[in-house]
Amino acid sequence: MAIRTDAFTKPTEPEEFVLLRATLPSPEHSLPLPEGLYPEACYRVRLRLETAERAYRDEPQLVRESSQLFWEEGTPAAVLLAGMQENGGAWTLSLTRWGVLRWEFRETADAEPALALEPRAPLTMLLDPARQFQAGVTIGTGRGARVALIAGPTDAQPAVVARMEAEDAGSLRAVCDRLRPGAGPAGERPVEADIEEVLAANTQAFAIFGPGLEGAPLDSSFPGGSGLVTGRPDAETLRVRPGAEFGSATGNYWHFFRITDRRVHRVLTENVTSMGVRFFVSSDRRRWEGARQRTTGLGSSGRRQLELLLPEREGTLWVANAPVFGEQERDHSLRRAEELGATVSEVGRSAAGLPLHVVTLTEHDVPLQDKVGVIMLCGQHSPLEQMGGWLGLPLMEELDRLNRDAETTGLLRRLAFYWVPILNVDCAHFGTPGNTLYGTNPNRKWMEDQGPEQEAVERFFLEKGEAGLRPGLMLDVHGGGGWRNHNILSDYQTDRANVPDDSGLEGADRLKPEWFALLDEVAGLREVWRNGHVSGPVRAPDWFQRTFGCPAMTLECSVVSYLDPVARRTRTFTLESYLELGRNLARALARADGLLRRGARLP
Repeated sequence: MAIRTDAFTKPTEPEEFVLLRATLPSPEHSLPLPEGLYPEACYRVRLRLETAERAYRDEPQLVRESSQLFWEEGTPAAVLLAGMQENGGAWTLSLTRWGVLRWEFRETADAEPALALEPRAPLTMLLDPARQFQAGVTIGTGRGARVALIAGPTDAQPAVVARMEAEDAGSLRAVCDRLRPGAGPAGERPVEADIEEVLAANTQAFAIFGPGLEGAPLDSSFPGGSGLVTGRPDAETLRVRPGAEFGSATGNYWHFFRITDRRVHRVLTENVTSMGVRFFVSSDRRRWEGARQRTTGLGSSGRRQLELLLPEREGTLWVANAPVFGEQERDHSLRRAEELGATVSEVGRSAAGLPLHVVTLTEHDVPLQDKVGVIMLCGQHSPLEQMGGWLGLPLMEELDRLNRDAETTGLLRRLAFYWVPILNVDCAHFGTPGNTLYGTNPNRKWMEDQGPEQEAVERFFLEKGEAGLRPGLMLDVHGGGGWRNHNILSDYQTDRANVPDDSGLEGADRLKPEWFALLDEVAGLREVWRNGHVSGPVRAPDWFQRTFGCPAMTLECSVVSYLDPVARRTRTFTLESYLELGRNLARALARADGLLRRGARLP
């Protein structure tokens, strides 16, 4: 996975550190980390030794291969994880026949170990090998080498079980080029174990992110999760940082975790950015309410510190920067869409191999050339901005109702609605903001250098266009951050720095003022940036408008407030108000038959 390094700077804060979590069964995973950028890395595996007896209790073999004291270092080992370098160097993290962790680095595959480290004590002194546990190594390079072995149960921060420093690191690099779980270079014995997860982070995360966790009060190990405990001042309080981001040094602003200790009623975080301005809580991950929160001055890093006051509860409490629309919510929406008669198409796979979907709601017996298309694209950025996916299901349910209503009957015979629930499915899974696994911003890669996600969506709609579809409107939905109310960006394609009035608009841009007026009246969406097309023709609205000639615009949704279209008053954002926005978008489409046909250039 090649990425560009010219935009990277060395991180200085823990939230800026790069993280990649790869779930097996990938036999080998290339790390999208630029070589030489980060001087420190941590690698861990989560596993269960199903064949623990054979791993370290083959006593006759031990007697033949060990000293009489049974403590000979370097006894035959089974490889848990190997880090391969393009220069030929490789390190292995192994489990010896004694159940002792061992790390070795070789300059070439057939060379003797240049560096090696193992503790005296076997893992059985720290954990039960018949139960799931974690083990790993941290590597620091630059002025020599710093290596530490870590291990422990999965419900606590791992402990350091051995460490070393060497003045000469040779060709050892902290960030390797490939990881091989469960197997090392040729000739190395693979481990007889079920490795369930591999984690690589460019920091000694176990040290940066605090001491052992009392009773595992916070969990973010699920898809989309992001949150790490940095301290626990008392039984009621947690200090929390978001997880780190891969492929960027800008830092993560996405918090999504569940608190399992009901004693915790206070969360402190210093990562208060223009995006992560508000927090929400839920007891069931379906109904979300705004959390009680306040700014309490500066924290240790000089950033503003935010304090969350959590409600009383009996069980788990979910905490996030927005009502979460992740893989779980998407899959529920896809099942409900099929109940409405929609078609769910898997149009491609992401860089990590995750499925990418397009949902089509229409009367399928009517030819495409006899109807107009509306496209809504959601989730180009982080899981916070993927909150836009909440609009899809209520919008389709309202279209289905209007299709049967006396005044708008047959709406879906004239209209084909297309919805991409989550474009950046890798960020939805890994809980990281912005970039794809290729280290690029998908919101800037629609005209060239597309990733597999953009390529799949473009291919799908080009094929529909060849089959007769003529889109009349495209909406690119973003969300989160400190927007006041839900806004719609002009995204004018007119090649002028400013458009003082409508007289300078051409083509599809000429229809946008009519759309702004309709969406303001029906859905409370306000136009901002008279010329929202400020970054050049690189974004999704640019591609759709230039490809199909239809009006294409960006919807920026707030987690703070919204304009009530009936009362014409600004009100506090709630999830229910957001679902109503989806229904209002459907009502606007039902009133826009002529406007849609003009956008699609149909008679």
